[in-house]
Amino acid sequence: MKKFPEFLRYYLSLKQTRVRRERLFKVVRESVKVDQQAFELLDQLENYSSLFIALGNSNDEFWRDAPENRPYIRELELFRVKQAYPALFAAYGKFSPKDFTRLLKLICILSFRYTVVSSLNPNELETLYNKVAIAIANGEITNPRQVFDNLRSVYVSDEKFLQDFALLSISTRGQKKKLARYILCKLEADVSGIEVNEDSFSIEHILPESLSSEWRQNFTDIQIEEMVYRVGNLTPLEPPLNRQVGNESYPIKREVYQQSVYKLTQDILAEEWTPDTLATRQRRLAQRATHIWRSDFPL
Repeated sequence: MKKFPEFLRYYLSLKQTRVRRERLFKVVRESVKVDQQAFELLDQLENYSSLFIALGNSNDEFWRDAPENRPYIRELELFRVKQAYPALFAAYGKFSPKDFTRLLKLICILSFRYTVVSSLNPNELETLYNKVAIAIANGEITNPRQVFDNLRSVYVSDEKFLQDFALLSISTRGQKKKLARYILCKLEADVSGIEVNEDSFSIEHILPESLSSEWRQNFTDIQIEEMVYRVGNLTPLEPPLNRQVGNESYPIKREVYQQSVYKLTQDILAEEWTPDTLATRQRRLAQRATHIWRSDFPL
């Protein structure tokens, strides 16, 4: 198991703060003095190993009896969130299944705001989750509401989240493409009230990735580079319609958008597509995002 040092570090974080990877052997040596302690450690590691593997894979058999957790596990994978593992280790043994699901949801929302949208320092998260894990293991924290109270300092405010989302760019190439799909899916589901299959649409760039001279009348080279991957420039579109519009001019695209089943796309009705109309659309999406990715707990 090549991830064993990582797994061991998260397990040890249930009892100690700031366990550094390079000190793992020393920490174990200090706490395991006799055979009995060694066997207990191995038993504990075996208990947590299935959960550790399952937290990184939403399709794992581990979630067969708790399918409601799969979407959140998928989000943890997508956001590359691992700092919360010690808290999840502790909560899995102590919280009711329903509260464990609520905790997963809270961690996903907090991570989306803090890491994905506001790009804040993940080190602070690790320290806080470590303290939360120890408090859950000791019985001082017994429910998700108390976890939220302890993580309040890293819950990005609506005001900051709105500002940051209004300027968010997500590349639609490589790894980030899944993240762009996820965001569009959530926004569309909120607008239309219908769950959307993430693999059912193409990502349409209203201002195209490769431009005809017509587009350059409204956008400078710097604006093109800056705005082509802005969330306000992206919209879901059926693959055949996406092929049809290609890098056509905006009036042609706007007509085709009316044939789409996606409400997010039908709503693109601006007279022309300029840096201002793109920014206006993204601000509206940011307002929507603020209530989609919001904690269930009142501040």
